[in-house]
Amino acid sequence: MMKIYGLYITKQLTLLVCINSVSHAVNVDGGRFSQVLTDIANNALGVNKIQEHYNSLHYTNSLLDGEGLVTEISASLSTKFDGPIQALMRIKQAVEEDIDRFPSYTSMPQCCHATGLTNSSQFRTKVNMNQACVTISSFSPPERTFPTTKIQDVMKDNHNRNPNLKWQYFGKEDGIYLNYPSLKLNDCSNYDPRFRPFYVSTATPVQKDVVVVIDKSGSMSSRHNSKTLLQIAKEAAISVLETLNPNDRFGVVAFSSNAYIPGSSTIGRECHGTELAKATPLNIKFMKSQVSVIRSGGSTNYEAAMKTAFKFFVNTLDMSGDRGKVILFLTDGDQTAGGEPLEVIKEENKKMNNRVVILTYGLGQQYKRISDLFLG
Repeated sequence: MMKIYGLYITKQLTLLVCINSVSHAVNVDGGRFSQVLTDIANNALGVNKIQEHYNSLHYTNSLLDGEGLVTEISASLSTKFDGPIQALMRIKQAVEEDIDRFPSYTSMPQCCHATGLTNSSQFRTKVNMNQACVTISSFSPPERTFPTTKIQDVMKDNHNRNPNLKWQYFGKEDGIYLNYPSLKLNDCSNYDPRFRPFYVSTATPVQKDVVVVIDKSGSMSSRHNSKTLLQIAKEAAISVLETLNPNDRFGVVAFSSNAYIPGSSTIGRECHGTELAKATPLNIKFMKSQVSVIRSGGSTNYEAAMKTAFKFFVNTLDMSGDRGKVILFLTDGDQTAGGEPLEVIKEENKKMNNRVVILTYGLGQQYKRISDLFLG
């Protein structure tokens, strides 16, 4: 049976009922308890007053033009979505027309040196609506090129056509990023669009199988600004994992002298070591925790890394046959052990009908070396 020890009611509707199991029966006055609850509803919650106010309101009945209302809503939604889509298509056209003429320099300021900024309630920061600005990743190769001012002008025109547009930006495969309107960033080189969700999701828009390969060799302990190369690589890997959706699948490989799969020895998580995992929030959270504790040490064996990465695709059943397959390879480019990875790529990718795309990201100053190593 149950015994009620206390009931306290205040204007703030503080209700405390302490109930413990006891071995003897007591009588509870149901009528009084009902009255207490009624008082709470009427006095503390104000139910009666709300009902009185509702009853005092006046309404008019009118027939709605359902077909006309649907047409109006459709037109409103079309205006809302068509504007940004048309703006995007104009940027796309401008890039395609000019990309072969992108120069090796730019007259647009770097975002960390942006000037002429004024407060904007729309963008909630200081911006310069008259120009765009660029960022240059510290891992951008010497052979980089920059968007033409034509891209900037198209973005300005987009905003003039549709003042409700907000940020417009463009990221390149060499780590160059253009942002309109111009704004002030604190750092000139730490922003790399290739590691951002918008870039990764655009580069692989279909359902995808992604294997992230992280170099954890001793040379990755070298520092760039205030971070080690390994820390940068881990942050990039986590950023990629966060772009995936539950229909995607993923795997992670860490390597130095040998290659291993983070988390595969965890009880209940052995499947991570044999096949691609679905990118569910729980799986992503687990793998992020495993990536975050990777430590540097050992030599650099690209051959072992590539063999382990391709095993994920070989061991995972692909029912549809149209999934994008990508290996993201993060390294500083100093191979010190193992055989040539290019032979592994040729042999293993042949088994996959050459459907696996390999994207290499050189951390430090080794971009050219990595390109030569993997592209032959």
